Amino acid sequence: MRARLLAPAAALLVLVAGCGIPSEDSPRAIPSESVSPTSPSPSPSPTMAPGPRQDVNVFLVQDGKLTPVLRRVAEGPGPSALLAALLEGPTEPEKTEGYVSLASVAFPNAEADDRVPPNGIVTVTLKPGADVPADQSAGDKINGYAQIVLTLTADDKVQGVVFVRDNMPVQPPDADGKIIKQGDPVTASDYRSLVQKEPT
Repeated sequence: MRARLLAPAAALLVLVAGCGIPSEDSPRAIPSESVSPTSPSPSPSPTMAPGPRQDVNVFLVQDGKLTPVLRRVAEGPGPSALLAALLEGPTEPEKTEGYVSLASVAFPNAEADDRVPPNGIVTVTLKPGADVPADQSAGDKINGYAQIVLTLTADDKVQGVVFVRDNMPVQPPDADGKIIKQGDPVTASDYRSLVQKEPT
C-alpha cells in the first residue's frame, strides 16, 4: 500500500527535475532590475515643462496714480498676454500696499489683438455691456483706460491703442478728461501725467 503512494510522488520529483529549475539550500534575493514594475511612472510631458519667462511691466493704481509693477509671463509676449497679466489685478501683497485695478473691474473680458501692424496701433475690443461702474468717479474711468494703454505701449512695438465695442470705435478721455479725437489712437502721452514713476 505504501509503495503505491510513493510511486506518484517519485514521478513528480522526476518531472520537476526535468524542468531545469535548480534547487538551492537557502533563499536567494531576486535582483531588483529583473522585476518589471506593474505601473511605470510616466515621463514628464514637454507641455508640462515651463518655457522661458520674462518680466514685464503692468500699470496698477496706487493713491490715484499709475505705477508700474512687474509680472512674469512667457517669453516674447504679445498684446493679449500683456493685457491678460494686467486684468489679473493686484496680488494679495499688492492689495495690502494699496494697489487697485479699475481696468480689471470695468473691462474684465477685454481682448487685445496680437497682430501688431507696421504703425504699431493695437486694437482692444471691449465686450458689450462692459463699462466703468456707475459709482466710480471720472478719474477712475480715466485710470481704467490709462492702465490698458500704458501697459500695452510699454512694449516697444506698440505705439498706440484703439478701442472698439460692437465693431464701433470708443474714444476714451485723456488725462485731463477731454475725449480723444475720433479716429485718433490713444497713446502713452495721453496719460503720462498720471504716472507716479516710470518703468525701470
